[in-house]
Amino acid sequence: MAQSPRIPQHGLTLAEVGMAIFVIGIGALSIATVYLQRERTASINEQQVLAQSLAAEMMSRIGAHPNSDVRFENAIGVRCTQSAGGATPQAAAINDVACWQERVAAQLPNGTGSITLDSSVVPAAYAVTVSWSQPLGGIVSYTVRAIASTATAASAQRLGK
Repeated sequence: MAQSPRIPQHGLTLAEVGMAIFVIGIGALSIATVYLQRERTASINEQQVLAQSLAAEMMSRIGAHPNSDVRFENAIGVRCTQSAGGATPQAAAINDVACWQERVAAQLPNGTGSITLDSSVVPAAYAVTVSWSQPLGGIVSYTVRAIASTATAASAQRLGK
């Protein structure tokens, strides 16, 4: 009995196809993870830059005020009004703080802005703090301090995040 010659078969087995799909899937997941991590880092950096900008904005408002007797502190229970004309300098300062706090709340996730005057040190110093929530939890704060009588953004020192 004569054997018929074998015809060579071409193509891939089911196991080879499955392994190729598995390897391609792992590669795609790796690329997606790197991309998402990069996007998250960019978002965190944007929030930090925004917080620094908001804190510097408030420090420049404090430093630009001609009357050193006016106190800039948290505006609790005060709403921002666009027309604060005819108000006393102290009322105008409180309105500035209220408007600033509303901007912080609107521009950062769970954003809060606070201002404290530490008169227990000589010379007295303002601390302007911006806090917000980062993706995947965690609260971050950015604080600048400046001497109350010369509180300018240029003399502010970064205390931490």
